[in-house]
Amino acid sequence: MSSFGSGDKPTQANHFSDVANRTEDVSFDDLALVGVEDPISINQQPCPASGAASFNHYGLSQIGANRWARGNRCGIDLPGELWSVQWTRAEQILFHYFTRVHLRDANNDKQIISPAWRWNPLKFQWKATDSQPPVLRIGSSYQAVIQIQNTGIYPWQCIGLDGFPIPDSRYNLRYFWSSTGPSGWWQLGKGEVSVCDIQPGDPSPEKIIAIDDIPTTAGHYILHFDINDTVKNSWFRSGGWPTYDVEVQVVSPVTPTPTHTLTPTPTSCGFDGC
Repeated sequence: MSSFGSGDKPTQANHFSDVANRTEDVSFDDLALVGVEDPISINQQPCPASGAASFNHYGLSQIGANRWARGNRCGIDLPGELWSVQWTRAEQILFHYFTRVHLRDANNDKQIISPAWRWNPLKFQWKATDSQPPVLRIGSSYQAVIQIQNTGIYPWQCIGLDGFPIPDSRYNLRYFWSSTGPSGWWQLGKGEVSVCDIQPGDPSPEKIIAIDDIPTTAGHYILHFDINDTVKNSWFRSGGWPTYDVEVQVVSPVTPTPTHTLTPTPTSCGFDGC
């Protein structure tokens, strides 16, 4: 693993035990060891993060890495407390804690093997529900609160270069649907939010993304979230970085309960009485 801008020299990959909420900046010049937000390591019960046993708090958090890999704020502690996202690849953890770094192939002339454009979800919570995916009903609208991190090499700057005919970039978080069935169906979703002007290592503000294009056929689906440069029409997944996938179940809309109107019973004197 090497820092961007330092050639193929290994980065100073420090690590420590645990710290709450955010890692620390270093007191020396190393682009990789920049303090990053670590929201899964919350300093509160039932699993408060603690840095008392660590001499430093920069680099990779060992207990924090365990939390992210398990998607559980309590890590290996049981019963634990589920977090709203889980990372399934070691690169997601490395690039979260170490900023502006690349992985290199030591057996192939130190060639770069990691994409330059990367991102991680830090939080993903459905509004008006708990953090777990709800059952989505056909014809209904939903909102999700999401916070992401720029784990890549470059800032997501949504401006062109002065004096050069280079078009502006526009970085948007978007999603597309796919079916878990044999049809292989997929479709780009309508919802999107801007994630412009985020530096490497930094988190975005919390964003609300609308999901109101529920498929019209009940079944099991996957929402694939990714970042799209809308000007170049390119996706981060095209460079080899994984999408963040959320499995959902789509069900038929609720059938309204019919209401019954009472019909007056005629009498010998008619409907109005005698």
